Amino acid sequence: MFEVAALHHENVSNERMEHALEGMYMKSKLSFNDTISSIGVRFGINRDNYMVKPGLYALGQPTRDSDIVVTCNYKLTVDRVRSTLKGDYWLLIIDTKGINVWCAAGKGSFGTAELIYAIDNYNLKEYASQKRLILPQLSAPGIQSHLVTKVTGYQIIFGTVRIEDLETFINLDYKSSKEMKEVTFKLKDRMILTPLEVIRSWKIVLPVLLLVLILPFMNYNHLIMVMLSIVSGAIVFPMILPVRAYNMFYKNGILISLAINGFVAINHLSFFMVGWYVLCSAYSGYLALNYTGSTTFTSLSGVKKEMEEGIPVLSVLGIISGVLIVLGLMEVIL
Repeated sequence: MFEVAALHHENVSNERMEHALEGMYMKSKLSFNDTISSIGVRFGINRDNYMVKPGLYALGQPTRDSDIVVTCNYKLTVDRVRSTLKGDYWLLIIDTKGINVWCAAGKGSFGTAELIYAIDNYNLKEYASQKRLILPQLSAPGIQSHLVTKVTGYQIIFGTVRIEDLETFINLDYKSSKEMKEVTFKLKDRMILTPLEVIRSWKIVLPVLLLVLILPFMNYNHLIMVMLSIVSGAIVFPMILPVRAYNMFYKNGILISLAINGFVAINHLSFFMVGWYVLCSAYSGYLALNYTGSTTFTSLSGVKKEMEEGIPVLSVLGIISGVLIVLGLMEVIL
């Protein structure tokens, strides 16, 4: 009935969790290495391989009647769960390819088929008699709970948005308050992705720096504009997200860069500079576009709509900037 596509359970190493495991028992206290590696991941270091081997784990000293909490295998999430929960629980970690709960639910990797696979293959019935699974509320878009119950017999309960509220939710007989269901996206939450975007942008900055050093018609103003476009799309935009001028994220990135870089470009007008100005604005729009699927301000359909509109617009801006830059080069040469 269900096809579990492209799963790689057996290929996932538990190298990053070995220090926190004693058999199937998972320690709740985070180590110094956990803290350092989590900071590194925020800056893109080992991000694509930051995962835990899927399976059934024990938090505290759970019995057969203990609650079963389900989460993804992104280690940053697992660390948050194990360090927050103080009681005795079974922790069922499913294979989301190292993607967090919310994004995995949207992509389908935190989905019905994968959950059924985990129930059937991770020895759940051997250790726990409880027939109730507590899933993160943000996993709901990817789970058809009635099908999971029909196939496995397990009841699905969607818990809270934040893991910090989960034990209160359980103590309230699996009932949540309005606050427990509310997804907030405050300034601190919005800025979490900034370090990763900035680090990734150094792949752009360093080649530009090299060009500035070797090409006579380029100078540090061009480098400054690239850096300001990064500031516009990766720092300023998420800061002003709730009061953005346009619903489409990429438009705001373009607008912010045009405004900030305008102070540099206006004093050095030429075809080349105008082309560079447009190119930097397009790049800022691209950085802002990256936030589309990571906020509470857009739905899955909204993400698709922005991608369908934004990528062609940014591509056209790239072509326009290319033409202007070529004209600028011809102006210099001739």
